Amino acid sequence: AASVPRSNAPLESTIASIQYAVRRQGIQDLVVCTHLCCDVMRHWIKLLEFEEANQPESRFIRNARDTVDLLYRYTTQGERQVLMTCEHTLFQLENLRSHTFIRERLKSGDLRLHGWVVDDTTARVLAYQPDAHQFVSIEKTVMPKRLID
Repeated sequence: AASVPRSNAPLESTIASIQYAVRRQGIQDLVVCTHLCCDVMRHWIKLLEFEEANQPESRFIRNARDTVDLLYRYTTQGERQVLMTCEHTLFQLENLRSHTFIRERLKSGDLRLHGWVVDDTTARVLAYQPDAHQFVSIEKTVMPKRLID
């Protein structure tokens, strides 16, 4: 599992790999994909619950937790994990947009970002629809032809 660091973070292999793919390989679609049954996500949530928020890995989920706490107060633990996974996906997209090489390609129309959340128990994929500000079943989205070829 990897999380995308913001542009002001030290260069990590994750962003270096993405930068190589975007600049050198000319990819046109970049997908941030998370999983509802991700053990890493569960581990990060536990770190936050047990006040181990100073652990380095907890920084990746802290923003998602804070957003869920603010916007979704009355949720079950299961709903909370789904919401945190979705919010984490959105923060990864935001982190990608913080990088100059991503913004340049987005502005020129040469790159599209996608956020997907996979429900491993049902094999359903939810895709983020920016116009609707929500995740919807991928079957209801309009996918670019070359992304599904």
